[in-house]
Order: sequence, then structure tokens, then C-alpha cells
Amino acid sequence: MSTIFILIVFAYFVIRFEVDVREKLVLLVLIGVAALLPLASPMSIALRVGCAIAQGAIGVYIVTRMHYLKHA
Repeated sequence: MSTIFILIVFAYFVIRFEVDVREKLVLLVLIGVAALLPLASPMSIALRVGCAIAQGAIGVYIVTRMHYLKHA
């Protein structure tokens, strides 16, 4: 569920704000790795928790970045 939420937030970020293409690509790769890593490897609790923390950190970065761009 968190993967869908972060992808929706990322899509809004890409559509709404004018940022560098490199930043968009880096975020897309990070989101893809955090979302697909649990599917590609054996499911362990540590991996699930790590991916959830990574998705949360990416989400916090995107929301903070959108807030900064909105007020700049």
C-alpha cells in the first residue's frame, strides 16, 4: 500500500513542479528499487522493514521538496 501512495505522490511531484530531469530519474530509480526489491529476493522481516523505511524516507524527501518548491 505504501508503494502505491509514494508512486502517486511522485507522479504529482513530476506533473506539478518544474525540477531537473536528473532529480526525477534518481527518485524514480530509488522508488523502483525500494518497491521491487522485496519481490526479487527472499522475504525476510529485515528486508521488508528496510524497504518500508526506504519508501518512507523517499516520501518524506519528496513532500519536503514539494513544500520547498511551493514557497520558493
